[in-house]
Amino acid sequence: MDRTQWEELRTWYREALSRRALSLEELLVAVAADPADPETLDQAIGIAQALSGSGGTFGFPIVSEAARVVSADARDRLLPKLLGLIDLLFDVAAGREGDTVDRAGGWLAFASGDGPEADASREGVADMAAGEAWSRTAGHAGLTQLELAHRIASRLGIEVADPEAAQRFASMLVPPALAIEHRLLPLSEDGARITVASANPTDVSAMATLERATGRVAHIDVIPPETLDPILLQRYGEPTKGRILDQVVPSPEPDRGAFRGERPGGNSVLIVDDEPGERLLCRTILEREGFRVEEAESGEEALDTLSGGISVDLVLVDVLMPGMHGRDLLRAIREDPVLADLPVIVLTGLRSAGTEAELMELGADDYLRKPFDPPILVARIRAILRRARTSQTP
Repeated sequence: MDRTQWEELRTWYREALSRRALSLEELLVAVAADPADPETLDQAIGIAQALSGSGGTFGFPIVSEAARVVSADARDRLLPKLLGLIDLLFDVAAGREGDTVDRAGGWLAFASGDGPEADASREGVADMAAGEAWSRTAGHAGLTQLELAHRIASRLGIEVADPEAAQRFASMLVPPALAIEHRLLPLSEDGARITVASANPTDVSAMATLERATGRVAHIDVIPPETLDPILLQRYGEPTKGRILDQVVPSPEPDRGAFRGERPGGNSVLIVDDEPGERLLCRTILEREGFRVEEAESGEEALDTLSGGISVDLVLVDVLMPGMHGRDLLRAIREDPVLADLPVIVLTGLRSAGTEAELMELGADDYLRKPFDPPILVARIRAILRRARTSQTP
């Protein structure tokens, strides 16, 4: 296929995306009325699954990734994800997928209560910058931006963000470049989910990227721009120009040749656990995904391994071990000037929030509760390694 044929095919696909977006728009009223309606769910999932399989084929991987966010669990906050997917499809259909303008999108009129039939005074809001669109929408409704945020949250079935309750560890999980580009404020995480605040709670491309970057399901709570922007400015400075997501969070697709012996090996992980069965389980999972694995049955043996010239990229350590337990090993790693930056993920069967907070204070890059799902373990390790590579890039 020559370039002309390829561009003709992409043009046809853009037109198909526009039709898909219109089909999804027809589902909005039904979704708003009953997000759990089986017929509506089946239709939304069907469209999203078709898009998740086709976007990358036609050179639009963001369409596939955003559609997967919808199809992965359509029962979880379906309405904001559906609105975000519609806006994205219209943008791609119009050739705006690389546009860096922080445009409000069509979701705002719908979510503020006017619905798709917004009157003439609201025309053009979708193409306004987000801050201006919020101001105009709030003024039109006779509301403050905070009151508008509560109306949006009620309409979409989400929460209004409380920036005062933001957790420090959530900020550690979200790469700054990602937060800057999507104007996100990390709020909280619970081991399975990460929640951030945004003036656009329907941003499915941000959800997709967050899930790749953190190994957690992403939720976005709503926050007014007049509240969000000063916080982000203080924390991250002025927004950067140009799109940087591909540099920050590259595709997580594994190199399948790695565990077929087609190259010397992938990243190396040191598993530290006194239980042989637990070590065998982790080794089996990781070697299947192309990782090289070292083992240690105690904290003392792990330190000997790390100081003995064996190079590892990440340590996976259990908390409860005889002798030097996981906390002591983590503390020793962080206090060693040579090992201080080595990524560490802690495995714990303890459910105490205080324990998890203590681990973060000691310098853990992440933690995972036992028993864990193998795909989640792999996703967490890859996310930590991506962040480590990004921090080392000049």
